[in-house]
Amino acid sequence: MATMNVSLPDHLKEYVEERVGAEHYTSASEYDSAPSPVTTHRNDRLRSVAVTVGFEP
Repeated sequence: MATMNVSLPDHLKEYVEERVGAEHYTSASEYDSAPSPVTTHRNDRLRSVAVTVGFEP
């Protein structure tokens, strides 16, 4: 997997550091690579709709 360094404004860096501590991630990289609850919820809804209309991937 390739790596990328990203510069964040101070307020976003602080936010990520808070999330890492509050959600028990070991690093900012781990936090960044975790699926977001919004994405997970959206994907679950799309999968449900697909099954309802008979679409099977």
